Amino acid sequence: MKPLTLPFLLIAATATAQLDLSDHTALPVVQVPAEAVLEQTIELQEVWRLDCGAEAEILVGRISTAAAAPGGGVLVLDRQLGHVLLVDNSGSVRRTYGRSGEGPGETKGLFDVCALSGNRIALMEGKPPMTFGMGSNKVVVLNEAGDPLGTLRFAPVHAPHEPSELRGIRTDGKHLLIGYHQTHFEPPNITSSSYLVLSDDQGKVLADLGSRTHQEALAATTMNEADYFEPYGTGRFDLAVDGRMALLPERDAYVVVVRDMDGGGVRLEGTTVARQRSRSEIDVLVETNSGGPFAWEACVTEPALVGVHFRPDGKLWVERCPLTAPQEAGSFGAFDEFDREGRLLRRVHLRAPGDAATDRLVALSDGRYVLVRNHHVAEDSEAEDVELEVVLLREGSDR
Repeated sequence: MKPLTLPFLLIAATATAQLDLSDHTALPVVQVPAEAVLEQTIELQEVWRLDCGAEAEILVGRISTAAAAPGGGVLVLDRQLGHVLLVDNSGSVRRTYGRSGEGPGETKGLFDVCALSGNRIALMEGKPPMTFGMGSNKVVVLNEAGDPLGTLRFAPVHAPHEPSELRGIRTDGKHLLIGYHQTHFEPPNITSSSYLVLSDDQGKVLADLGSRTHQEALAATTMNEADYFEPYGTGRFDLAVDGRMALLPERDAYVVVVRDMDGGGVRLEGTTVARQRSRSEIDVLVETNSGGPFAWEACVTEPALVGVHFRPDGKLWVERCPLTAPQEAGSFGAFDEFDREGRLLRRVHLRAPGDAATDRLVALSDGRYVLVRNHHVAEDSEAEDVELEVVLLREGSDR
C-alpha cells in the first residue's frame, strides 16, 4: 500500500496577517431604511429526504449542519459519529468522510464542514460560542478519496500555544474564513478573545477581519453575557464566491460589515428593536451558565441580528432577530436582502415544512437549504431516542 503523505502541517495564525481589516470604523456607511420597499415570502419545497431512523441503511447519529458539495451533492455533518455523509442529488448516501480520533485525517469534536476546490473536503473541529475546552482548533483537509492532505491549526500570534476553540468555517473554494476563540489566563486576569481571519487553502493567514477582547479579574464572581459575547460564531460571517466577506461585529446594533479582499468595503447600519427576553428565559440562561464560583448575568434582549449569508447571485441576506420584524406562521426567518452596493432590495420571509421551534434550517452556498428536523430537541435533550430527519429543500414560489 502506498503510504499517505501530508504536504502541510501548519500553525496557521502564528504569523502576522498581510492585511489588518479589523478596524471597520473608517468604512463608508450605508444607512438601511427601516422599511423595505418590497416584502415577500418564499416557500421552500422538498427535494429529497434522508432516512435517519433505526432501520436506515446507514447509521445516523446527531446531525448538526450541512454544506454544499460539488455536483449537486450535500455534505451532512454527524457530530455524534464524528464523520460527514456525502449525499447525492437523489438523496442517497454515497460515502462518509472523516472519523473520530487524533491521528492523520481524524478529528476530535467535529463541528463544521466545507468543500474546497479540487474536490477537497475541509473538516473543522470546534465548539459553539460560550463553550470551552482544552482546544478544538484543527481543520483537516481530505482529498476526494478521503485521504488526509494536511492539517491547519489556528491560534493568535501572542499566544500560539494556548488552547483555542474554532467556531465556524466558510469558503469560496480557495480561501477559508475562520472564526475562533481563545481564553488566556495570566494572573490576576483572564482574557476572553474572539477572532475572525482569512487564510488561503494552505493555511497562510491573509487578513485579520475582526477581533473582540474582554479582560476580567480571575477573582470576579460574575460573568456578564454582553462582555463575553462572541461576534464570530457560526452563521455570523460568510465568504462569497467572488471573495467578498460579510460579518456581524456587534451584538446589540444593526451593523453589517462587508469587505473586499483588497481592503475596501462598506458598513451597513440600521435601526432595530431586539426582542425582549421573558423572565423565564433569563432564569433558564442564568441557571444553565452559572456554575462553580461564577454567577451568570444574562442580557435582557436577544442579539439584534442572527446571521448573514451570500446568495449564489452575489446578493447578501441578513437575518434579523426572530420577532423583530413581523413574521407569518411557519416562517423560518426574516431576511433583509442587499445588492453589491449595500442597497436594501427587499425583506424576505422563508417558509418551510417544519417547525422553527424544534427544527434547524441551514442555508447552503448554492441556494438550497437543509432542514434538520428535531435538531433543537436533540441538542437540548440528553435523550437517546430523539429521531432526526434531514430534508433537502429548494426555493419554490414567492409571493
